[in-house]
Amino acid sequence: LRSLTSKIMQNRDDIERAIQAAAQVDLLAAKSRFQSVIDGIVPEVKNDGVVNVVQARHPVLLLKGNDVVPNDISLGEGENCGLVLSGPNSGGKTIIMKLLGLLSLMCRDGILLPL
Repeated sequence: LRSLTSKIMQNRDDIERAIQAAAQVDLLAAKSRFQSVIDGIVPEVKNDGVVNVVQARHPVLLLKGNDVVPNDISLGEGENCGLVLSGPNSGGKTIIMKLLGLLSLMCRDGILLPL
């Protein structure tokens, strides 16, 4: 066991690089599979503070096979500076907030969006 541990420690840097490379390949394969399931698009990203998504669908709900009602969200354009969500319980307010946050993270991480 000591001999094996010694050999591993001698090659530690190479082993760590190989693990990191395997993780990157796994991540790219997962993104590819996910994007083919959700039929995603590449978003147009600008630096003007405007968020405009049309027919956005929550990716987790899509993956669960649920019927997803698409939503349009527009913020920061013209006088549209805020977002007020109102409605009855179980009306989808929380889903809209989570959807907007999740789309932002997906965009940041280079994952196609389900729009």
